[in-house]
Amino acid sequence: MEEDRGGKRTRAPAGIGRRGFLGTVGAGVVGAAVAGTASSAPPAARAGAGTLVDLTLTVNGRRRRLAAEPRWSLLRVLRDELGMTGTKVGCERGECGACTVLIDGTPRYSCLTPALEAEGHEVTTVEGLLQAGAGSAGIRRGGRQQCGYCTPGQ
Repeated sequence: MEEDRGGKRTRAPAGIGRRGFLGTVGAGVVGAAVAGTASSAPPAARAGAGTLVDLTLTVNGRRRRLAAEPRWSLLRVLRDELGMTGTKVGCERGECGACTVLIDGTPRYSCLTPALEAEGHEVTTVEGLLQAGAGSAGIRRGGRQQCGYCTPGQ
């Protein structure tokens, strides 16, 4: 029973109340935690931190083989595992463009791209563009040298 503003007693509306809601949600959380061990995700996606999988990437026309965690971004693999530091770490949210690479000729943010997703595709970094002579004009403007930090995003 509830009391309204006029002092009259009224019956609570039928349905689930706060206690019932919290009890149901709590049971759902416990059930999800227990069932969390059974996953329909592929083995690479279920692999936890520290689990390495074989990865073969074609970067700037060269095949590179390495072991990587499934959760690693392409940015992390390029910089930390392959030593290609031309691809810069910026916002790591896909907003600034400092980590941009070409995957099969299409610009992509490497910070948001899982490294496993790039397998079987041609990845071109800013180093690859500089080797081909395509990026050097963007670094030199008006006769003065620029730092080049933003070059991948251009």
